[in-house]
Amino acid sequence: MCSKRNFKHVGIIVLAMILTVSLLASIAVNAKRERIEFKLPDTSTAETRTNRYTQYHEATKLSGNILTTQGFEKKLENDWMELWFREEIDSIRVVDKKSGYIWGELEKDAMDELNNYYNTMANSLMTIEYYDTENSSYQMSLSDERFMNTYEFDTDTATMTCTAECEDIGIDIGFQIQLVDDHMTVSVIEDSLQEYGDTLISKLYLLPFFGTVKKGSMDGYLFVPDGSGALMRFSSTAEYDSTYTARLYGPDASVDTVNTEMNLLSKRTNDYLVSEFRATVPVYGVVHGDEQYAAMTVVEKGREYATVDAALAGSTVPYNRIMTCFEYRQLYNQPVSKSSTIQRPQADANSMLPTFSIYLLSGKDASYSGMAVKYRSILEENGTLEAEAKASETIPMRLEVVASDVKSGFIFNSVETFTTVDEAKQMQSDLADMGITNLTMVMNGWQKGGASASKYNSYKTQRSVGSIKELAELRDAVKAAGGSFYLQTKVVSMTEDQGRPSYLAAKTIAKKLTSYHRDNKTIMYQDTYLIRPTTAVDKLLSAVDALSGFDLNVPKLGSELYSDYRQDGNTTRAKTRSLYAKAASTAAKDAQLSMSTPNMYMWKNCTDYFDIPMMNSQFLFESDSVPFLQILLKGHVNYYAPYANQGFYTTSCILKTIEYGAYPSFIVMGADNETLSKTPMVDYFSLNFEDWKDTIDTVYSKANAALKEVEGANITEHKAVADGVVRVTYSNGARVYVNYNSADCTVDGITVPQLNFVVERG
Repeated sequence: MCSKRNFKHVGIIVLAMILTVSLLASIAVNAKRERIEFKLPDTSTAETRTNRYTQYHEATKLSGNILTTQGFEKKLENDWMELWFREEIDSIRVVDKKSGYIWGELEKDAMDELNNYYNTMANSLMTIEYYDTENSSYQMSLSDERFMNTYEFDTDTATMTCTAECEDIGIDIGFQIQLVDDHMTVSVIEDSLQEYGDTLISKLYLLPFFGTVKKGSMDGYLFVPDGSGALMRFSSTAEYDSTYTARLYGPDASVDTVNTEMNLLSKRTNDYLVSEFRATVPVYGVVHGDEQYAAMTVVEKGREYATVDAALAGSTVPYNRIMTCFEYRQLYNQPVSKSSTIQRPQADANSMLPTFSIYLLSGKDASYSGMAVKYRSILEENGTLEAEAKASETIPMRLEVVASDVKSGFIFNSVETFTTVDEAKQMQSDLADMGITNLTMVMNGWQKGGASASKYNSYKTQRSVGSIKELAELRDAVKAAGGSFYLQTKVVSMTEDQGRPSYLAAKTIAKKLTSYHRDNKTIMYQDTYLIRPTTAVDKLLSAVDALSGFDLNVPKLGSELYSDYRQDGNTTRAKTRSLYAKAASTAAKDAQLSMSTPNMYMWKNCTDYFDIPMMNSQFLFESDSVPFLQILLKGHVNYYAPYANQGFYTTSCILKTIEYGAYPSFIVMGADNETLSKTPMVDYFSLNFEDWKDTIDTVYSKANAALKEVEGANITEHKAVADGVVRVTYSNGARVYVNYNSADCTVDGITVPQLNFVVERG
């Protein structure tokens, strides 16, 4: 029996509990009343104003010509243009007959803003750089009094010829300028370069300041082949003293310093640095007033040794300019002991015949889009883009399946199986159930030893993955559903476990093994070796024979262009290009080839183009990313975006895929993600197919809804029509509008929903 005293204690406790609950409830109500909800800020506007996108810009109409022909004499002409010349300063003017616009270099003989060094170069038809006996570099322009110049003009062939002799430095050279239909071709005369002194020619510039524009004098931009394509817009306020400098077709790993260490000033290894995109097409241009006047330059010969130099007006040189530099020699580090090197130039000049053509454009053609369409027509005429892309009712999707790779062990390494052939078949079946039948499947790591440790000249399959017969059955299933199937075969690169680098790898000019080094001691393979070009060609052709019936994915064949300085015979960079292009042509007769970011000379024999750049390298002086590559390729070669499940799957990325007409890509495996640990695949943080299945469905569905309407068609125009809104026009009359903004936008009478797209059929 409870006492009254106990009841009193219980009552006090209950009362205290009631008061506590009431107090907490009151606090909660007040907190709810005063709570400020946090909302993520709208970053779409800030994002679309970066140089990862094409910017909307209303160009100011040019009032007229900046240059005149006063003081110049008309020497040559054809139906499209006139060439005027002034011998006193060794300079020209070119008149576009269609528009009446005058092209040339500086407005005056000399500009106060430039020192003598740049004044002589800016108004000169030619500038050379050379090394003296101390390996110091010097520059000399055609207007230098030490040059003895002779000019001839042939009106029948519309050709100007210049021979320049300089006994002072012991270098002679000759070049021609010829008016050929709608373009002007500039070329070095064969065998005209003579070196007979102690100096060595290093670089050659022809028409270096053609199309130059003084800071703040007009609207316009420079177009450079960086990534998908980049614009460098003229500015009256910004000053950039850094320049865009890119070797066409990428650096030569056997000559250029490709493993230069850079300091991130952080605890991360420098392995996390992101490389800039390569210049995969030999074309650039300058626009004077958007859709008003433009000059597009196509480098035709000497591409392997040509560099595009572009610079916006800066404090040192207040002129926007773009030019080609042909490199006859480079400095390299020559070992003199185990611990020291000296810099010295190449002994022999690179063998080439520098040639480029300038096309003058006007009206709507005078834009990055117009340049791309014009250059595409050139590639169609010369056979580079003669094939038409296979059109279908749905778009293709790339699915790279990682089958196996080597796994690091305490004593011995083993092979980790990520995906069996049966699991790959199930993936194909699951995707077919989702409506994805046009599959471009790539099998990576099918060889014995896995992707990174399979022997270079072996075609045996990894038993735990499946047999060659089972791979053939998988191939047949993919093709029967309407897709395509590739076996990945690395013919250009290898790790130390795939063979003897001392025997298989190319050698640098300093007689070291040609390789790429990753500054990360935690990974399995820090060095990737590049194979001797002659050996790589043999491997490609033998792979086609050994894997008869299979199409091949050859990742680096189209993107790596390098020399080989072996004692038993050198292979020049130009020879490597010729070897690889010829081998691809031979291989393509029996097997289709897919490549990753191939250079232009490989497009003719590339059925599927993987990892196409979707922006520029984001240099500060670049203002816009534009789909120049995509305009060239659409309707001819199927091209695919980077792997969506490696960061390219956001809403903006999906919209970018649609804007650029690219097909989605995924890299997957059947195993759990933790199995990637202690393998070379550890860079891929998430590959499990089941984890990504829903994302694959979402990304593909959106891309297919837009791009199936333009399958097989060419892009005829790409243009930003409002802030954050672009319009892409196709040859079948369809127009694709993409809105990156967080609000609906109406353009051309069409309302495009926020972060979405609209397709207007033709």
